[in-house]
Amino acid sequence: MVAASGRQCNSLQNFVLDNAFHLFDYSWNAMQSKPRYNVARMHEDMVAKGWQPVDLARKCRPPVSASSVTRFFSGAFQTPRMAKRLSRALGHAPDHYLIRSGVAA
Repeated sequence: MVAASGRQCNSLQNFVLDNAFHLFDYSWNAMQSKPRYNVARMHEDMVAKGWQPVDLARKCRPPVSASSVTRFFSGAFQTPRMAKRLSRALGHAPDHYLIRSGVAA
């Protein structure tokens, strides 16, 4: 049996580690899947009422900060609790804005 040189061994180790990391990352993201919301529809409903994010934030019960609304719309901070507060302030159930199977409802 021929021993691999140090350079070849490092390349092989890096290849294995990189692929193991991507496999772990993929499986971790699959386990961490969260509900996704149609923020475009939510934003349209907000604009139809003549509201700005600060107005929507004030209508939430309990009130939230305007920056939280903006972060929700950007996708940076989407939790089911925030979706519930925003959708109820807009007069809808949270399911109205839920994206199912990759297709907007």
